[in-house]
Amino acid sequence: MSGSLILRKKSSLPKFKKLFIFIFIITFLGNCTKEIISSNNTPEFSFTVSYFNYNNHTNKIFFYTEIENITNVSFIDSVWVLLYNEDGKKINSSELNPEYPDSNFNSMISVYSSVITLNNLEPDVYFVAFNMQDQLGNHFDSQSERKYLTTNTNPVKPEIIGYSIPGTFALHPTEWTILPIELHIFDENGLEDILKVEYKTLRIFNGCDADNNNDGIIDELISDNDYSNLGFDDWLLIFNGFGPNNIFIYTVEIPIRPFDGSALTDSDGNVVPGFEATDCGRTGDVFFMFQTTDRSDLTDSIEDIHIEIIAQ
Repeated sequence: MSGSLILRKKSSLPKFKKLFIFIFIITFLGNCTKEIISSNNTPEFSFTVSYFNYNNHTNKIFFYTEIENITNVSFIDSVWVLLYNEDGKKINSSELNPEYPDSNFNSMISVYSSVITLNNLEPDVYFVAFNMQDQLGNHFDSQSERKYLTTNTNPVKPEIIGYSIPGTFALHPTEWTILPIELHIFDENGLEDILKVEYKTLRIFNGCDADNNNDGIIDELISDNDYSNLGFDDWLLIFNGFGPNNIFIYTVEIPIRPFDGSALTDSDGNVVPGFEATDCGRTGDVFFMFQTTDRSDLTDSIEDIHIEIIAQ
């Protein structure tokens, strides 16, 4: 009888060992699997800054880029820059030089730059492609914004080539709307020579019919004697890209009050200062004057651009 008891004790011991070993293996493999999944062995780089500038007095082009090594799996082998014109023709290519090759400061970010001389650059829109190769042979690319480059150094008056503006604009009964305006400009000294593009208005507006904002006064007709920006220095058009034949496209979106005179509110329902409720959205005629000024204080302007404002 004691022998059978000994046999039962021996048979239960391996089961306990097996259970312990099984739990240990599962725990160990689970930790290993988690470690493998969380590791990233793929090189990843990001061009955080990329641009180029041209000096038409020295005919030198400066290229600059900052590259972030996100994963630190590999390192930068070389960085190249390729200059293209608007038609996609390659004009020049060169290797960029590291700015701080022996520095350990912020090793996640690498700075590369270069200066080249192009003596016979044709006036055109250009862009730059930055190409980086790491030590494993992987390629990473970034493309700059487009710029109009010219070798002309003599001050030349800017020109307003044309515009796009509706002849009639209908006020919405209750909601604010946007009046889009597009102006086409060219300057032989380049886009950077344009100092500002502004607009002014001359209004001949009808009066309102009722005191809708309850201020005790019904707004009367408006008849301006001259063009004005009404004291707003921010009546400006913003550069929005290049058009055919290298023209510079400037745009503005003007908020237009609804016919009921409602105030303009933000996303939280608060009234935007300067856009409080009035008695009505004005109908009638408005004339625009546009003017562009360059850094030599040369200007070009057009006026009497008419829009009829009507109720919907």
